[in-house]
Amino acid sequence: MRLLALTFCAISYLWISPAFADGNCNKNSFVTKDILQCADVAYKKIDKKLTEQYSAMVANSEFSHENLLLDSERAWIQYKAVHCENVYVSVSPGEEAEIEKVACLTSLTVSRVMELLYLDTGVNADGFYNALSVMAGASSVTREKIFSHIENLTSSPEEARYYRKNCELVGTIHAEEERICQIRMKFQAIAR
Repeated sequence: MRLLALTFCAISYLWISPAFADGNCNKNSFVTKDILQCADVAYKKIDKKLTEQYSAMVANSEFSHENLLLDSERAWIQYKAVHCENVYVSVSPGEEAEIEKVACLTSLTVSRVMELLYLDTGVNADGFYNALSVMAGASSVTREKIFSHIENLTSSPEEARYYRKNCELVGTIHAEEERICQIRMKFQAIAR
């Protein structure tokens, strides 16, 4: 988990550096409260992007799936809250617990933004299909065996509900098969 937080901070530094000017963030500090401050600034920035993307989709008069989107969003919010609280509890009472929670919130929010962009544009940029090609090409494992392995990974009830709701929406908009959608989303979770 500590590696996740450090990786997140490094990526945030490079990717979201303009945000640091806004938040009194000491990006050169290794003090927990400073790392948390920087992580929080990054989280707020990506959360704002999520809100903008969601609002743009709902405001689009050509988008006719508001109810499915709302169901999917509610399921995601519940999944995010439960999952990131579990991350916090698993690290607590360590000083890094809050950093890990904010890193979790940020990571899941980035994934959700990517999923909303896929829903909105049809462009899937999560790397699933590229990784699948690499895995299949680099070994004698078939695509079906890779799918089977990913499918058999356990999910929390909240995660499974989010996948179902989101894949119902994806299937309606892009005709992505539910099984493939759920495998793709599980892959995103392990690739985070």
